[in-house]
Amino acid sequence: MWSRSFRPATILFDSEPEGPVLVVAGSVEGIALNKFAGAMELVLNNHRSRFIVDVCEVDEWSLVAQAMILATARRKAARGQRLLLRGASPSLREQSQSLGLFEHIGSIDAHPDRPSWGTGGVTGGAGAHAARPAGGAR
Repeated sequence: MWSRSFRPATILFDSEPEGPVLVVAGSVEGIALNKFAGAMELVLNNHRSRFIVDVCEVDEWSLVAQAMILATARRKAARGQRLLLRGASPSLREQSQSLGLFEHIGSIDAHPDRPSWGTGGVTGGAGAHAARPAGGAR
């Protein structure tokens, strides 16, 4: 029988010099989707020009969670705002291929104080995170 380690989702808001950040960890699926949907609503209603969702410690996410991110990013873009995913592991990028999530949403490398998965973006000291579209230019 196949088994996997399961970490319940942790979802919290943080503030950094670059602006607000939603930090997500664990498995974003099942019962955690309700809490995640509420967090995405708060992200949508935040009127900063840029909002970061830190996914460095996300183990896995359902298609529903990915669709929530995509819908929120599109609605923010319609307002001239931007949602960026930060620190996605190769595993998350692979899980997201069916929706093409990283082809539609910009991503940035991990924060210097969080794990880095070597996504190949701009590196530098604190505050030197440069946005880049994942999967090539638009």
